[in-house]
Amino acid sequence: MLVRAEKLKLRFQAYCDNWRPENRSGNDGDTGYNVWEDKLSPEEWDGVREVIKVLAPFRKATKKIERRDSSLQDYVPYCDIILDHLRKASQHFQRQADHNSSEAYQWLHICTESALDKANDLFKKIDDSPAYYTARVVDPKFKFEWFERRWSTDHEKLERLKDSVTHHWETHYRSCHAQDSSSISISEQLQQIELGSDSDSNDNDDSLLDLSTYISASYTDTSSQEIDEFTEYVSSAPRNAFELTEWQFVEQKHPDLVRFALDHAAIPISSSECERSFSSAKLTLNPLRAKMKSDLFEALETLRAWYLAEEGQKKQEMDRTEQKVISEALDKEGA
Repeated sequence: MLVRAEKLKLRFQAYCDNWRPENRSGNDGDTGYNVWEDKLSPEEWDGVREVIKVLAPFRKATKKIERRDSSLQDYVPYCDIILDHLRKASQHFQRQADHNSSEAYQWLHICTESALDKANDLFKKIDDSPAYYTARVVDPKFKFEWFERRWSTDHEKLERLKDSVTHHWETHYRSCHAQDSSSISISEQLQQIELGSDSDSNDNDDSLLDLSTYISASYTDTSSQEIDEFTEYVSSAPRNAFELTEWQFVEQKHPDLVRFALDHAAIPISSSECERSFSSAKLTLNPLRAKMKSDLFEALETLRAWYLAEEGQKKQEMDRTEQKVISEALDKEGA
């Protein structure tokens, strides 16, 4: 609405300039509304353009969130982007208001501060569920290192995040293995040693005192202890070239870790894609295809999704090529 109004600025101003109040009286004695008073000053039009700039990232973020390739792990970065944008906008309006003593910029500063407070309240709700942070941590390209770089100054928040994700793993995904023989206590192992009852008559029999069993009972072999696969995974360096098919090899050794990662990576950040699937499903499963089975229906919807994704990539490549050609032509004209 504001973008459209800014494009029609001259027409709005001309309409207000040419409008003349009519001396008509209603039942309540009102003489009519004076549209000429709605004419915006140049300073107010500058405020309209500033509001458009502040709201532009919200529109872009919403469009990206609704895309097919967005998942829950993208939520935290988008939150950080929006918060940083609002902070910078608030500081900008504060400087302009102090420098120019402008009422419009003072009003914009107050509105931006209110928006920032509201955004902080909403984004704090992600602390109620560890799934938002977990989806980012289980990505091989990021892990905990992404948060350590982003929140390097907020140690308390970073530690709270790590504790939340680790507790989520240990509570809901880590398997509880049965106690094996290596976990038997030293006292229990010592009870299993047969010392015999008549040691005087069998001084030369080494079987009465099994020294190897006694010695092994005095310590625990740390090499046989199980290493937590999640701790090992997040402690390793991120991998930018990690392919989705590589999870199959990891699953052979750490099935719980793979299930933990894929369960969170598959969560969409928005329900828009699911709603689009329902909308396309009614076109595929029409009355003329009432006897279609689920396997064929799933195959058709999958092929449609792949086709749209490929067409979208082609369109982006064409747009980039077109922009490159236009920029090269402008550079030649400028030269």
